[in-house]
Amino acid sequence: MPTDFNSYIELSSGINFTHDSELRKSGASTLFMTGVEGLASSVTLGLANDWGLAAEVEYTYRSGAVDFSVGGSFAEGYLQSHSVMGNAVYYAKTPELVFQPFVGIGAGYLWQEAELANFEGSGSVFSYQAKAGARLQFNEQASASLEYKFQTTSDFDMDFTGPLGTYNLDSATNSTIQLGVQMSF
Repeated sequence: MPTDFNSYIELSSGINFTHDSELRKSGASTLFMTGVEGLASSVTLGLANDWGLAAEVEYTYRSGAVDFSVGGSFAEGYLQSHSVMGNAVYYAKTPELVFQPFVGIGAGYLWQEAELANFEGSGSVFSYQAKAGARLQFNEQASASLEYKFQTTSDFDMDFTGPLGTYNLDSATNSTIQLGVQMSF
C-alpha cells in the first residue's frame, strides 16, 4: 500500500489550437469556423501517492482569434473558454529517469463564448480529455513539466445569433501544449 501522499499546485501556460468546426442552420449556408490559435493558462491542484498515482482538479482558460467563412467570404472574431476538469494521472516514477513521463484522463465541464463578426454565442457542456507529457523533478518539492492535452465534448449546443439568424455549433475540441511549474507541499 502507498504510504506517502503529497499535495501539489501547478501553474501552466502555453498555446491552444481549437479544431475546425461548422456552424449550421437548417435551410441556410453552413459557416465554417477555422482553427483558433491562442493562449491557454491552467491552475491545477493535486494529490499524489508514492506509486505515481495522482488525482487532480484543473481549471483552464483558453482564448484566441478565430476566422470563419461562408460562401468564400472570411471574417474574424474571438473565442474563449473555461473548463474545470477532474483528472486521474499516472507518473512513471523510476530513479533512472531524469524525465518522468505521465499520462492522464479527465472529465468535467466546459463553458465557451465567441463573437464572430456580427454573431455572438455562448454555451456549456460536459467535456472530457486525455493528456500526456513529461516532468523534470528538480528536488522533492519542485518540478517542471511539458504536456499535451486533447479536450473534446459530446452533444455541444452553442447558438450564435446575428443578422442572418441563429446558427448552432455542435462541437468544441481543443489541442493544448503547455509548460508548467509544479510545487509540492
